[in-house]
Amino acid sequence: MKKIKETPVGILLFVTFVIVLDVIYLYYLIQYLAVYENMRLMFFSFSPFFLFAWFDLLLTASSLFVIPYGFLNGRNWARIFAFVFLLESAFGAIGYIITTGEFIIRYPLFVIYVVSMMYLLMSPTQAYFGKTSKIHFHRNHKKAYTYGEYTLHSKEVNLKGGRTQTIYFFSKRTPKSGSPCDKPDNMVVGVNKRTGMPYLMKKKK
Repeated sequence: MKKIKETPVGILLFVTFVIVLDVIYLYYLIQYLAVYENMRLMFFSFSPFFLFAWFDLLLTASSLFVIPYGFLNGRNWARIFAFVFLLESAFGAIGYIITTGEFIIRYPLFVIYVVSMMYLLMSPTQAYFGKTSKIHFHRNHKKAYTYGEYTLHSKEVNLKGGRTQTIYFFSKRTPKSGSPCDKPDNMVVGVNKRTGMPYLMKKKK
């Protein structure tokens, strides 16, 4: 599981935003349904309105658990779930505006939903989720080592004389050769001051 300190600030803010929005929305949705129709009719009604309300209620409630868990663990399916959730919320806001004519609250919410969906489609956000899905597991079940947005890879190269040697390198994307790997215990990470690119070097004795 990813540590919170390694999670980008934007991801943490997004998760916080979803939790706060969900709690507020669930409260007002339940209050509205309780006032609009008594709860007994709500449970047994099959009208389009209440079917959509049930779907909205279940999707919102599940997002309270799915999005925080998936986002903090870098699961790409959580990003897709969040996009679908925001898309459904955006259409719901449009429908509410059309049926009631209320713009003061729903229109800003619609804008927030659209901006949030755009954030999920940004390259840095996709790289955060894609980074986890590309990580392989070793026989000792350790994940590949990451440094910021870079993932450590290794590959075998043939040297003169028939010898082979393992080289290590960091990459933001999936390279043409090499596999994600853990950091050897006898090495530490250095950073190129000019390019900001991390690299491995042997520990000083």
